[in-house]
Formats: sequence, C-alpha cells, structure tokens
Amino acid sequence: MLIRIKKEEEAKLSVENKRVYLKVCYDDKDDAKHMGAWWDADKKKWYALNNSARYTPLIDKYS
Repeated sequence: MLIRIKKEEEAKLSVENKRVYLKVCYDDKDDAKHMGAWWDADKKKWYALNNSARYTPLIDKYS
C-alpha cells in the first residue's frame, strides 16, 4: 500500500515538473486556450508543457 502511494506521488511530481504555470487574466483565457494552454482545476491556474517547442510562444507571452 505504501509503495503504491509513493509511486503515485512520484508520477504526480513527474507531471508537475513538466508544467509551466502561466499568468493568464480572465480576459485572456480564450486566447491562452487557443494557443494550447490547459486548465489545472486543482490549482486554478493555466499551464503549458515545457517539453515541447510548440508551447514556446505561449510560455513567452504568459509567463
């Protein structure tokens, strides 16, 4: 049981390390979403993955 919980925590940290949280105001949410941002409902923040060049313009604009 403890081992499974630890693996789940490690998997969550692995995903978290790939996320770049963005500073997106409410008025810009549609633009950010159109550019590829995702909504993290737990943290109530927009994010992009930092492992792809596709998201570089998004990260540059909203970070």
